[in-house]
Amino acid sequence: MWTIIKIKKNYNFNSLKIGLKKLLVSSPKIYSPKILEQTIKGNKFYNKNCYILGNYLLVFHEKFKDKFYLNKLNFTKDKTKMSDKDSFVYSFLSSLRQKIDSPKKNKK
Repeated sequence: MWTIIKIKKNYNFNSLKIGLKKLLVSSPKIYSPKILEQTIKGNKFYNKNCYILGNYLLVFHEKFKDKFYLNKLNFTKDKTKMSDKDSFVYSFLSSLRQKIDSPKKNKK
């Protein structure tokens, strides 16, 4: 079962992986998509990896089907408004579109 995990900006990613491995006994699959963003300053190209989902991770493990393991995770108090422009999917797709279109704007 897939779950979405929000991590703090300064949180160590390796400690998250170790904590999940201790909880679930085996390593979960962690998916954090990123794109390569290129910027041009002067005559130089600069490459930067940008995470598409920001500080969210998609995590898969079979044990997440069991409520015992799912309840061991700390849930956030953040709530997503369910309007068209404030939903997580809308913000994800608009941020992806903006990051894809940004190199085109820099070339002009």
